[in-house]
This record gives sequence, structure tokens and C-alpha cells, in this order.
Amino acid sequence: MVAPAGSGKSRLLAHIGALFTGPVAWCDTPEPVPRSEPALVAWIWGGLANALDVSDAEDPPEHLDDLIATARPDSGPLLIAMDDVHLIEGSEAETALDALIARLPGSWRVILASRMNLSIDLSRLRVSGDVVDIGPDELRFRTWEVEELFRDIYGQPLVPEDVAALTRRTAGWAAYLQMFYLATSRRPVAERRIILGSMQHRTRLVSEYLARHVLSGLDPSLQDFLIRTSVLRRPSGRLADEFLGWESGSAAMLAELERRRLFTEHLADDSYRYHAVLVSYLDGKLVETFGLDAAQAEHRRAGQLLETAGWTEEALAAYARAEDWEAMARLVGRTGAEPVALDDAWADALPPSVLGSDPLLLMAQARSAIGRGSLDEAAALLRQAETVAASVSVAERCRAQREQVLAWTETNRPMRNDWIGWIRRATQRQPAAAPTVPLPGPTGRFAEGCALFLAGDMAGGQRVLRSVSAHPDAPAIAAAGAAFITLVCATMLGRPPAAESVAQLREEVEASGIRWLNRMIRAALVSNDKSGDDAIEDLIAACEREADRWGAAVILAADGIRRLVRAGPGAEAALSGAAESFRVLGAATIESTLVAYASLAAVQSGQPELSRRLALRARAAGTALDVPGAVAVASLALAADGDSSAAGDARRLLEGFGTWAWHADLVPVDAHAPAVPDGGRSLAATPATAAPTPAGRPPGRMRCLGRFELEIDGVTFDEASAKPMERSLLHLLASRAGSAVHREELVAALWPEADSEAGRHRLQVAVSSLRKLTGKAGGELIVRAGDSYRISLPEGSSVDVVEFQAAIGRASEARSGSRRSAERVALEAAFALYAGPLLPADGPADWVVETRRWLVNQYTDVCARLAAILLDEDEPRPAGRVARSGLAADRYRDDLWKLVIDGAEGAGNHAEAEQARRDYESVLSDLGV
Repeated sequence: MVAPAGSGKSRLLAHIGALFTGPVAWCDTPEPVPRSEPALVAWIWGGLANALDVSDAEDPPEHLDDLIATARPDSGPLLIAMDDVHLIEGSEAETALDALIARLPGSWRVILASRMNLSIDLSRLRVSGDVVDIGPDELRFRTWEVEELFRDIYGQPLVPEDVAALTRRTAGWAAYLQMFYLATSRRPVAERRIILGSMQHRTRLVSEYLARHVLSGLDPSLQDFLIRTSVLRRPSGRLADEFLGWESGSAAMLAELERRRLFTEHLADDSYRYHAVLVSYLDGKLVETFGLDAAQAEHRRAGQLLETAGWTEEALAAYARAEDWEAMARLVGRTGAEPVALDDAWADALPPSVLGSDPLLLMAQARSAIGRGSLDEAAALLRQAETVAASVSVAERCRAQREQVLAWTETNRPMRNDWIGWIRRATQRQPAAAPTVPLPGPTGRFAEGCALFLAGDMAGGQRVLRSVSAHPDAPAIAAAGAAFITLVCATMLGRPPAAESVAQLREEVEASGIRWLNRMIRAALVSNDKSGDDAIEDLIAACEREADRWGAAVILAADGIRRLVRAGPGAEAALSGAAESFRVLGAATIESTLVAYASLAAVQSGQPELSRRLALRARAAGTALDVPGAVAVASLALAADGDSSAAGDARRLLEGFGTWAWHADLVPVDAHAPAVPDGGRSLAATPATAAPTPAGRPPGRMRCLGRFELEIDGVTFDEASAKPMERSLLHLLASRAGSAVHREELVAALWPEADSEAGRHRLQVAVSSLRKLTGKAGGELIVRAGDSYRISLPEGSSVDVVEFQAAIGRASEARSGSRRSAERVALEAAFALYAGPLLPADGPADWVVETRRWLVNQYTDVCARLAAILLDEDEPRPAGRVARSGLAADRYRDDLWKLVIDGAEGAGNHAEAEQARRDYESVLSDLGV
């Protein structure tokens, strides 16, 4: 472990020692400091003797060989914990420690805590994986850890805004956090916030600590270099030389500071970053040394160099310290259509007269307000910027950005045809509908993935968004948002992310500085106990203080889902409250989905009447707005209430989205009900589903995959004789053959623009016409059951979709029973039955799109499984053909591309395999991977 003083190295040593299962040799800060090999051996032996309970009468070893032999290295695992080893730097003891590590017995473990990198050769051990490096970044406290520290350890919880500010201003330095606690312990919240505001500059405790424990003993030339170059904030060797007027030498001094871990971090572009706490301290030392006017002149000169180097954030900070408002405004204006955001420290430094009169600084403030989720404030700032702007182009930029913000704060606002506008449309209606103009790049993929997520399609959303979070050109909001939604999707798909992925997401969002997203993610990750309830309340209160209405609604929704998953109290109230919030925000898509989840919560809490009322409302809204996720969840609630016809609808949609198992755990439904696209009942007419038919009536045949065909009693129905809307009605009922479809659902799907009475009339006319037309094909095909209609086929009739799904069911049963040959037979039957997409002649009709997509997913799953079996059974050629058939239906299936390549390689077709690789790379390129 190599990190500055106060980073928590000694505390971590203690934790590791407590967890180690063998003896631990503690070697605390040495007194006196060992400078020779015998002194080092004596220091280590002092810890070993205690750990191994060696008799005092035994002669202590004086050399490394004696130390290893006396400590009996073969006796079992042993840990040597050495603190403050930087004290032996440059001595014979350092060389001896290097030799000890090189000859370390296999059962020994050594952990070193140091403030600087020693001259110990660890390269070979690193390559072999025998070294774990822990640096300042691993030891610093993240935002959520600061929150837990003050809440659980100190017992002095902080509000979310203060947690974020404290973490940002201290960079998570453990000693500073401890000093803040000491300075604020038992003080009122208001007074703590005042102290927090003052701690961005020097305080007595911090100054004393840095002087005594960090900079003490540092060469005066290095101290002077630190003070002078602190104004650069991000110095490089070249930049520091230019600033100081040197020909060379800065690079070596920066490298020495980094080696000593003096709050100096080496960045990838060969520049360095000073710790925020150190910069604040050195800024005060600069004023003490040169005076205020000279210090401001140094900051101004640093800003000019940083601006030339292209480091905008650092240049703005330098200009703010120089109080050069004109330079700040000019630099903000040079950033183009996307002005940088001013953080709190800069905004506090700017006088109100400057902030309120410069349009570019107002735009920067607006961007900061957007980052906090304060959209109303951002719109007001952009309006003010538009008013004071002297340039027509700047005024137009302000107006365009304000309209973009207002689209999220007001309903029925016009939206731009960009990725942000598309996401906003998806919150209002038809989230799964494709944009009229394809949206390019990673932001386009992000918008598409968000829309699928809002539609309830977790599998599709995850597939699209997976490539966005890692795309180098993705904006911070798109990358972080994609990673977050992918995490949610993975959880609902039954594949909860690893703790490392969650930690990485938290760090990415924290680094992005997008506070509203940070709050949402913290809400999604809160625990399922009382502390989680308190955290939700704090986060919602933080949103209210920032006037972040979207954030408050999302966090309340996350709390409702959290309570629903744990079957806890308050789920229905939270979900209904969140739905109402989204209604006010004009997000009907999200509202309908949350009402559906509220109906599930009502099932859990034993309120059947409320559940049914909410479910019917959600299903009606979901159908009208084309939100299949809302329809699916509402159908699940109705199924739990005993509506058997709704069970199949729920399972059909949720299995297509990949979330059936997750949802089925929430409420008591038959998890083994057949998953067929007819509402859970067989599409073929069976004694359980078919209407009574005259004895001897010959069977019929109906096809929906690839094309529509209907034949009964040897007579084929001629679709050309039907009007377009009559054909649509027949096809819709055919896609649900064997199930009753309520007339309101039929009206909403086929005549959405009609009022209730007119829609029912049109339905009656269409049904009557169809009965006359299909009567020629034998009997009454369309029958009425109460307020619903369904297709009635003769017993023993053949329906391709039913047979396809039945074959998949047989394959699943065979696989669960480890009957490979039976599984293959069933998969081959399903593969042969799929003749193409469901009812392709109906195009993108709302009522067929989701079922069609679900069947495509089922078919590609069949192809993937069958191809894998064929490869296992050494049949590479047919395996490749099957996998290519699956790709014809969905070219974005990774597993099918790999099966095609493996099949070609297995068959010896290396050229075909290489072409498949190139085609696969082209697909990945399309996805931005």
C-alpha cells in the first residue's frame, strides 16, 4: 500500500490482520528507524517472536537467512504486516527488504504500508500475479462510503448534498473526513453546513496536519515547486517549465512528488493532478508568500497557459481564483454549443453582477442546474441569457436549449428530432416505435435502448445498451445512463450484476458529476432495511430542495419497486404516488407501467378490488399508448386475481422480454402455465378451449407464420374478398386463436381514434361481415363470449403457432430432464415450423408487433440451442445452416455469429469462417462496439 499520510493504511493493515487465519507478525512504526540489515531483521523478528510465541531465551537472528530459518517457514501460513516502511528509504535496510521479498518462503505473506514507492523490484512478482497494489484511489472514500461513514460509524448523518460536496472537496481523503467530523460533532445541521462551506479553503486542523505529516522534512526546493505550480492544478513537465521559466527539471520534480505520493497523481497524458485538499492549502501558502495581488497574477498567468493547452476546466478554475471574469466568460463562450458547467466553488467566487449580465456564464450556470436536476432554474437562466445576449447566434443557442429543457418540464411542448427528444417522446407514448429518421452514433443507440426499457423489453434494452456504456464517443450522461439501465435490466433478467460492476458504475456516475443521476442510482442500490428507508427519504428531500421533480418521481418509483420485491408495506402507496408524479410530468408511458406495478402491490397486500381496478386502468392505458410492459404487468395482476385468460398474455409478453421468472416471483400465479401467444391456452381447439362443434366436422388448418392461410373443410378462405379492416380483425383474432379478446381491446387496437360507441359499432359491422365471408369456409369461425370475441376451429385443427410453441415446450421439458435426443427432435420440429415472422402482411401494426418480436426471440433461441447440439454431435455443416437461419431473423445475436464461425471451422470451410468473422465485425461496428 502506497498512499499519503492519513489515507487509512494503518487501519487497513489492522483489518487484514484481523481476517488472516494464521499468525500475524506486527511490525509497527519502528523506533529507532532501522538503517542496516541487522536492524531490519531485529524489527521484523520483534513481530515474528510475538506471533510465533518464541521463547525469550532463544537467540534472536541477525541476518535474513537466520530469520527465515528461525521462523520455521514450513510451519504454515504467516503474515508479516509492516507499517511506515518509507522510513527505511535509501538505506541498507531497504536493500535487505528487497532481498527478503525475493527469497520469501511460499507460506509467507508480507503487506507493506508506505508513503512512497521504495526501490524494491516487484516486476516479476507482478507478472506472476503475486503482488496486489493498493494506492490512493483504492483507499479514498467514495460518495456512498462517506455517507455510510457519517451515518453508521460517526452517528452524524449528512444530507445527500453535503455528502456530495464533502466528497468532492476532500477527494475522499480519510484524514480530512475525520477532521471534519471532529470540527462538526454534535453541532446543528445548519452550523455543519457553514463549516463545510469554509473547509474548501484552509482550516487550522488541515494546515497543521499537512505541515506536520505530509510536507514535514520535504526539501525546500520541492516545497517551493509545489507552491508555485499549484496554480496550474494539472501541471506537466513542459507546462511547469514554461510557467516557471525553466529550460527543464519540472518533469523530474513531478516524478519525485508522485513517487513520494505527496498528493500527486500521474495521469495518462503525462500530466499530473494535485489533490484538491493540497491545492487549497498551497493556495493559502501562495498568498502568504507573495501577497494577494501577486497570487492572483500567478493564477491569471496559469489560466492562460492552461487555456492554450486545452485544459478548460483547470483554466476556468485558475481564472476564477484570479477573479478574471472577462477571461472566464470568453473561455466559456469558446466551448461551442455545449458550454461547460460551473461547479459550486467557481459560481460562489463570481460576483452576482458578472453572473447575471454575461449570457455565456448564465448558460454555464444553466448547465450546472441541469446537472443538479433543477430544470425550472435552468430554463429561467437560459431565458435570462437569451435576454441579455447581444449576439443573435448566442440568443438562438439559448432559445434552443431552453426549449429542450422545457420539453421535460411541460407537457405538449414541441421536441427536437434528436436523441434527447426521442427519449422524451418515449416517456409519453409508443416507446417501442422506431424513429422516422434513424438516430446515429452511441446517443442514437442510447435512445433506442431507453425506449425499449420504457416499453418493458429488458432483454432488448440490455442488448442495445451494452455497447453504449463502453463506447469512447458516448457522452458522460449516455455512458453512465446506459450502464445504469443495463444493471437494472440484468437484475430483472435474473442475472444480477457482480459487486465489482456495481462499484464501477457508482464510480463512473460520481466522476461524471451528474448529480441527479447519482441520486437515482443511490436510490436503486439502497438496502432493504430501515437504513434504506431513511436513505430514500433523504434522497427525495434532496430532490425537493433542488426542485428536481423527475428525480423525486424516479426515486419514489425505485422505492416502490424495492418494497414490492421484498413484499413490504407501503409498496402500493409509493408506486401510485410515483405514477401520479409522472402523470403531472406528462410521462404517460411510465405512469401506466407504475400503475400496473401498483396493482401487483395491491395483490400482495390483499386488496383484490383495488388491484383489479388498477390493473384494468393500466392495461387500458398500456394498450392505448402501446406500452407492452404495462399491459404485461397488468395482465399478471389480473391473472393473480383469478383471470386465467390474462395469464397467458402476461407470460407471453414477459417471456419475450426475458423477465417472466422475475415477475412470477412477485405474486402467486401458475409459473408452469404454458407460454403461448394466446393468453396461456392452446391455440388449437381442444376440449378445454374450443367451442362445441358438430360431430364429424372435419379439421381445419390455419397458418400465421410467414403468411396467413385459413382452410376449413377443404375450402380456403380468400382474403381478397375482405376489406382491410376486416382482414386486420381476422388476423388479430388468429394471432390469439383459442383465446377470447375483449371488445375494448379490439377497438383500441383497430380504431384507436374512435370514441367508445363508434368503435363498438365498427367492430360489430366487421364481425358480421367476416362471419358471412368465412361461413363459406365452413361453420361459424368467430364466436362471441360475453364482451369478448375469439376464433373457434374444429377439434383437431392445425395451427402453426401453436405447434411451434408446443415443440418448444417439449424441448424445454426434455432439456430439464437431460434427454438430449428428445430435445433435438423437438427443436428440429420447431425449427421446421417457423416459416417466417408472424403475419408479415400486417406490417408494423401495433397489435402484432410485440407478439411477432416475441416469436422471433423464441425462434432465434431455438436456432442457437439446436446449432449448439449439432456442433456437440459433430455435425458442423447443419449447425452452421441453422445458426445462419437464426441470424436471418436477428443479425445481432452474438451467440449465433459464434456458432456460424464454429460451424464453418468445424466443417473445414476456413474462408467461410473468415468471411463470417468480417461480417460479425461489421455488425459490431454498427452497434458501436
